[in-house]
Amino acid sequence: PPNRPPTASFTATPDGGPPPLTVAFDASASSDADGSITEYAWDFGNTATGTGQTIDNTYDRSGVYEVRLTVTDDDGSQATAMRELVVNVLPTPRIEADPVDGQAPVTVTFDASMSSDEDGEIVSYEWDVAGAPRTGVTNVEHAFEEPGVYPVRLTVTDDLGGAAEVVFEVNVRDDANVPYTVPYVPTAPYADALRPCIYAGDAAQVDCTTERLPFLGTEFVAPSVDDVMTRVLVSHRWMGDSLRETLERLPLDLRLLTRSLTTIVIASDIRPAYYWARTGAIYLDAAFFWRTPEERAVVTMEEDFRAGFGRSMQFYIPWRYVRNNIAWNDPAGAEGPARADRLLPFIAFLLYHELSHAADFMPATGLDEVDPAGTALDAIWAQRFSWPSTLLASERPLRSGFMRVLAEIFFAGRSSTKAEEALLPDDVIDAFSTDGAVDFYSYSTQFEDLADLHETILMSYHHDFEKDVAIVGTEAEERGDAVVAWGQRGRMSDPNVIDRMRFVIDAIYPGDAQELHGYLDTRPAPLPMRRGETWADNVVLAGGGRFNAPPLGNAGARSSAGPGRPPLLGCLRVDGLPAELRELLGVE
Repeated sequence: PPNRPPTASFTATPDGGPPPLTVAFDASASSDADGSITEYAWDFGNTATGTGQTIDNTYDRSGVYEVRLTVTDDDGSQATAMRELVVNVLPTPRIEADPVDGQAPVTVTFDASMSSDEDGEIVSYEWDVAGAPRTGVTNVEHAFEEPGVYPVRLTVTDDLGGAAEVVFEVNVRDDANVPYTVPYVPTAPYADALRPCIYAGDAAQVDCTTERLPFLGTEFVAPSVDDVMTRVLVSHRWMGDSLRETLERLPLDLRLLTRSLTTIVIASDIRPAYYWARTGAIYLDAAFFWRTPEERAVVTMEEDFRAGFGRSMQFYIPWRYVRNNIAWNDPAGAEGPARADRLLPFIAFLLYHELSHAADFMPATGLDEVDPAGTALDAIWAQRFSWPSTLLASERPLRSGFMRVLAEIFFAGRSSTKAEEALLPDDVIDAFSTDGAVDFYSYSTQFEDLADLHETILMSYHHDFEKDVAIVGTEAEERGDAVVAWGQRGRMSDPNVIDRMRFVIDAIYPGDAQELHGYLDTRPAPLPMRRGETWADNVVLAGGGRFNAPPLGNAGARSSAGPGRPPLLGCLRVDGLPAELRELLGVE
């Protein structure tokens, strides 16, 4: 019978990507119905050739390559298969908006001219502006007549056919006081209550009953990530996306803390983050969540209102988190997935701290006592004699009135006296080091004291981050160059602190408290800092045990200059609260 020709077939893995690109070619799917294939000949389209059923080839330059496989059978018949392989760095789309938000009606100009293509040129711009398509232009203008959050999508295509897209969200306000906010899950059972009850602006804010918007723990014993996300209110959808990605990577005990919440708000204008007993919600700074330039562009540039407090003083008590002798720094130069990885400890720290406030003001043990006809504040105020921070202040109090008075300058903005301005670092070492605070912020209120303790142990237990605290001078221009008079790493193991830490674990930790106590039992003593050296130089401390954690990977950046003024923690919003509670918060 006549010879039947073979059939040529092959796969390429990967089938495209940026150079240098090594591709594995596999012709094992080729066949010969009446014999066998004796030869595989390859032409890779970049002057390289080869033989064999499987073979690799590397493409060093961008381009469209025609790969040809020729197979020969045992009777000399041949067959050929071809395919195109695109080696290409995808273009980078960028959107700049002016303005980035505004009150309705507002006209916004969108500019894609900062888009780029590393190995070629962009040949096509396609826009979708709030559902209105535009093609072929780098600049578009759109008038937004109604309040809302509007996605603007840009797709750019390069000369090799590679396409990439980016989304910019425009927030159009109905109230100049706050951004327009939307439920992250618009179909959730209480979605319609989130905005009016939690973040609608001063004029529109209403006090809702817990029947209209209940605490999460009255609905769920152990909230899942999906459950938590039903109570998220955002000014831009990407904020909820970033939060969700983080929650999926954080431990269960954090989600258990959300039982004491009504809502999580992330909005472009919030700074600093805060807890508000009036609503039973936490309000988070979007600076912790952005991943792209388009997302960063909408985050407020306003400074924390406390940023200038304490500038008249000659000492400061900075803190930072350190892992494996690497300081935790803001990953400002990272974008996309790399930034998301490095943001994890930032968001974890923020959530541990703010959720500690929620669990303090509305203890999980009190959720069964909530009257659905009352407001969140009614339920919280009814628990005031059971607040863990009140019990901590009564049974394990901070002893130093001196430090508490100084904290008023740094955290409440009280004007300093001449005598206080004359204080040097050595003048406060004894008062701080022999007391039970884990950092200076603990002296601002009993509520921050408890949240600082709880956040500190959870960052160590779950993420191997140790808190540094030091007393430094203010003569250096850069905080990293400040000279350390006294300092510790891992202060929660200090004999003055550890019993207070155990009290907090028993009071609000929702996981296995005995396991956490056991962790405390195995911790080494605090590591002292080197007096006379800078805050930056003290990032690297000799020590063993728990302080030698696994490599940090993408969780932080190496600190060469040391952090500047440490990030300020969130605060407690005081308006709309009972006078007695305002007094506890240091407000007359």
